[in-house]
Amino acid sequence: MSSLATAPTIGTTLMRRSLEIPCRVAAISGGLLIAALAIITVISIVGRWVASAPVLSDMAMLAWVSPITGDYELVEMGTAIAVFLFLPYCHLRGGHVTVDLLVMHAPAMVQRLLAVVAETLFLVVAGLITWRLYHGLLDKHRYMETSMLLDIPLWWGMSAAWWVSRC
Repeated sequence: MSSLATAPTIGTTLMRRSLEIPCRVAAISGGLLIAALAIITVISIVGRWVASAPVLSDMAMLAWVSPITGDYELVEMGTAIAVFLFLPYCHLRGGHVTVDLLVMHAPAMVQRLLAVVAETLFLVVAGLITWRLYHGLLDKHRYMETSMLLDIPLWWGMSAAWWVSRC
C-alpha cells in the first residue's frame, strides 16, 4: 500500500471490506478474460503456422486447421474490457503508480491532504472517462458501427467497459 494511504478508521474499514469481494471478482474475471485471450492468440498463431507450412498444409487431416478469423478484434475488445475489470481492485489496493520520494518524509497531515487530493483527482478522471465512454457508446450504437471481420457491434465492448467503469 502506498504511503499516501490514509489511516484506516471504522468507516473506511467497513467500506473497504464491502468493496473487497466485488473488486476481487472483477479482477479475477479480468484475469480469466486475459487468459482466454491468450489461448485464442496461441491457437490463432499455431493455426496460421500450420496453414502456411508447406508440408503440414498439404496433409488432409490438418486441412481444418487455420487461424481464428477476427482474433485481433476479439483481443482488442477483450483487453479493453479486462483493463476496466482490473481498475477497481488496483485502486482499492492502492496499486496505482505514485511518487513517494518526497511524500514519505512529509508530516502525516500533509500525507493525508495529498491522499485526499489524489483520490479526488482519480474520481474526476474516472468520472470523465465514464462520461466519454457513455457518449462514445451512444454514437457507436446510433451509427451501428461493427468490427470489420466479425461484424461485432462496437457498442457491445464499449457498453461492457462503461458498465464496469461506473463501479
